[in-house]
Amino acid sequence: MKTIHQFKTVVFDLDGTLLDTLPSLVNSANAVLKQAGAQTLSQAALRPALSQGLHAFFAQALALQPPQLSMTLPTAKLELKFQQRYCADALIGAPLYEGVEHMLHDLRALGISLAVCTNRDPASARTLLIQANIWSYFDVLVGLGDAARPKPAADPLWLVLEQLQCDPRQALMVGDSWADAQCAEAAGVAFAAHTYGYATHIKELQPSLWAFSHYHTLVQHLKHPMPSEVQYG
Repeated sequence: MKTIHQFKTVVFDLDGTLLDTLPSLVNSANAVLKQAGAQTLSQAALRPALSQGLHAFFAQALALQPPQLSMTLPTAKLELKFQQRYCADALIGAPLYEGVEHMLHDLRALGISLAVCTNRDPASARTLLIQANIWSYFDVLVGLGDAARPKPAADPLWLVLEQLQCDPRQALMVGDSWADAQCAEAAGVAFAAHTYGYATHIKELQPSLWAFSHYHTLVQHLKHPMPSEVQYG
């Protein structure tokens, strides 16, 4: 049996896990939709699509338009405008969740390797991490297109572990969506659920070693694991 303090690597999802990106994404999508004469949408309506990347996110925004309207919209042109607007303006505005930078510093001090595994394209993911001043903490970034299949398949997480030469049993995945939980399970990696992200129900984040809402708690678990919480096979 392994325990959490023996983990060599912690792998993080990005959107809804390290950074609160949903508001800026929704604002960018709504600006483009409004300009095209389409209906604007709420964060709740678009939240479920966020874990699948920017393309799926905007596709959901178009799919939620009235049928008579969606059939007439220039979808490819609007998606390009969305991508351009988001990358030009909104990437800068996504805040870190409280405690993230201190947590990354503490895990580094413990000698733990850190990585990001996201369904976002690598270029925008890297930009977000640089703008948030946390890029230097990470050894590996795997984004959409880097592996054969995206999350919830195990492929991107396996690629992270391959690059870090880390056994799955010595890694922990941290995420906020069903795709993260299923990816970790498929890869044979333990999972910790960030409940302050974008999941609509805690059941989406199973199976997990534990759930946490603040990163101080995650650090404490890693520094001082409780026997009843940390064992996995």
